[in-house]
Amino acid sequence: MNDKNELEAFSELKGNTLFVYLYLVRNPNPVGARELQRNLNFSSPTLAVYHLEKLCTLDLVHKNQDGYVLAKEVKIGALSQVVKFGSFILPRYIFYTAFFSILLFCYVVFLLVSNSLEFNIHISYAILLSLTIISVMIYECIRIWKQRPI
Repeated sequence: MNDKNELEAFSELKGNTLFVYLYLVRNPNPVGARELQRNLNFSSPTLAVYHLEKLCTLDLVHKNQDGYVLAKEVKIGALSQVVKFGSFILPRYIFYTAFFSILLFCYVVFLLVSNSLEFNIHISYAILLSLTIISVMIYECIRIWKQRPI
């Protein structure tokens, strides 16, 4: 997708069009207008078709005999802060949070197993630094989670 198309997609992916796009990102199977209307609580199937056709003109969705299917994923705006993991959409910082949490857990277990859990400045600094990083990552995950459109 070139810069012009990305800018156009960025300007068009908002409101109900963004909801339709995210619904298609989560559902790999072809989707019909009535199914979309029921699941997103639109007033009519015509409204669903309008947003699907809008996505078709942006080359993000294409229509086949079974319904509408996602053609390509874009990572612009709020979508750049999330990662699709199966059918879940997760904040990208969740992986960093898990990594540093596991690292801290392994460090504490190592200290316990080696019987060297006496608090000196180095151990205190390492634990404090790890907890600070984990706290910042949790804050960022919560902030992104609250901003997610769906």
